This record gives sequence, structure tokens and C-alpha cells, in this order.
Amino acid sequence: MARITHRGGESYTEGLRTSIRNNAPAYGFSIMITATFGVTSALVGTPRPWEVFLYATGSLVAFVCVESVATLGFRAESTEGDRTEMLFLAAALNGISVLGGVGAGAFVPWLVTGWPAWFCSSLLATVVFLLLNGIEFTLAAEEEERR
Repeated sequence: MARITHRGGESYTEGLRTSIRNNAPAYGFSIMITATFGVTSALVGTPRPWEVFLYATGSLVAFVCVESVATLGFRAESTEGDRTEMLFLAAALNGISVLGGVGAGAFVPWLVTGWPAWFCSSLLATVVFLLLNGIEFTLAAEEEERR
């Protein structure tokens, strides 16, 4: 890739790596939750406005619960430094958590019908995404240590 620099001397590729490092997990989550919404709509039907809020609430509840457990009740501090290579590898593996989350969310309407499906599909999709994303980061960190 060509080296394009701006006045500060940072190359385009360095900027691109920074963008990937800082956005990959959120981007993967955005893809997963949007696709899960689409699958849930296809299986349950068009949501009413309040069901869209219920869908968002399910995802928020799942995120808060998983984060609460992972941070020991929001008391544990992050020990992660800037492990750029590990973050790039984890981002590359992100497809596992994205597809796993969508699959889990798509499974819900087969078990739960009506308005509860909206809450449960986003809740389960988010939990599965976060748990698989944690595995991806763990595998990436182990690979980084091997190098």
C-alpha cells in the first residue's frame, strides 16, 4: 500500500490500523445486532414501535449483565495495555462472534413467539456475541504470546 503522510508524519496505513483497532468489536456488534433484527423480523413479523424498544432493551440488559460479571460487579480494572497485534487478530476472528450471535438470535423465534421474541432474540444474540468475542480475544492473546 502506498505511504501517504500528512503534516504530522502519520501514514495512511497507520491511521487505518488505528481505525480498525478502535472500531472492530463495535463494528462486529453492529453487524450482528442489525442482522439479528432482520432475522427476527422475518420470523416474527414487522415489529410495532414498542417492540423495537423491547428489542433494544434486551440487548442492553444482556450487555450490562455480562459486563457486570466480567468486571466483578464493575469493580475490576482493565489490565489490557495497547496490544495492537492481538487486537488485529481478534478483529479478524470477529466473524465467529457475529455469526454465532445472529444464529442464537435467529433460534429464539422458534422457541418464543410474539412480543417476548423481540426481547429474547436480542438478549441471547448479545450474550452469545460477547461470550464468543471473549473467546476470540483469548485465542488472539494466546497466539500473540506464542509469537
